Amino acid sequence: MLQNTPHFVLAVLAAWKAGAVVVPLNPTYKAGEIGHVLRDSGATALVCDGRAWSAYVREAAAGSAVRAVPTARDRDFQTRDDPRVLPPDPDPAPAPTDAAPATPATPATPDPAEIAVRGPQVVPGYWGLPDESAAAFPDGELRTGDVGFMDADGWLYVVDRTKDMISASGFKVWPREVEDVLHTHPAVREAAVVGVPDPYRGETVKAYVSLLPGTSVEPAELSAYCAARIAAYKYPRQVEILPVLPKTTSGKILRRELRDRG
Repeated sequence: MLQNTPHFVLAVLAAWKAGAVVVPLNPTYKAGEIGHVLRDSGATALVCDGRAWSAYVREAAAGSAVRAVPTARDRDFQTRDDPRVLPPDPDPAPAPTDAAPATPATPATPDPAEIAVRGPQVVPGYWGLPDESAAAFPDGELRTGDVGFMDADGWLYVVDRTKDMISASGFKVWPREVEDVLHTHPAVREAAVVGVPDPYRGETVKAYVSLLPGTSVEPAELSAYCAARIAAYKYPRQVEILPVLPKTTSGKILRRELRDRG
């Protein structure tokens, strides 16, 4: 179980309650180290962040006894690359009577948008910060900064973060979509996509990748690989290959360092 798992403590308690033996994993471990722990412990389930699975943990689990990869709630088991995070509520609680009517969700929304939430569990704002509160909580709704959409069955998908959006020639590019394509390349171990300044487009899409051991690929090949699979304004015009991508102590890729790198 990786500590960068959403609701890590709750996931641990749920596993213990079910009678499982929990083996915490250090998120700073390399794939080989994680793989050694998985094989040595005989673990049959791996709990991790969905994006972590699509990157280096996928390599680590190869050859282990892992058969299940729950990435959200303890009763919702998903496929390894499933972005769904919140299932439909079969018995939703009524909204507060003083709340403004919410905009109905459009089934199978084609264009992702920022997710906003309201309800009695949402704080009214930031203490002593009226300007920040007004921006983050307009009309009592919390603007989460997460980008997503709701499908026809009522599942909420989170696909990216608003702060990571790239504006290329006026078109919105969500890094996750480009990264998902890069992760399907057989040589790619990790991928992170950022926007870098461009005198013509405003921003251009740049991808940073690390490669699986024993593989090699040229940046131009990866760029062409993406161009054949996504829209012309989305594919990375620039690709830089690094030994490893910079990460926090919890294993999250540091996009700001990649942006600063240009």
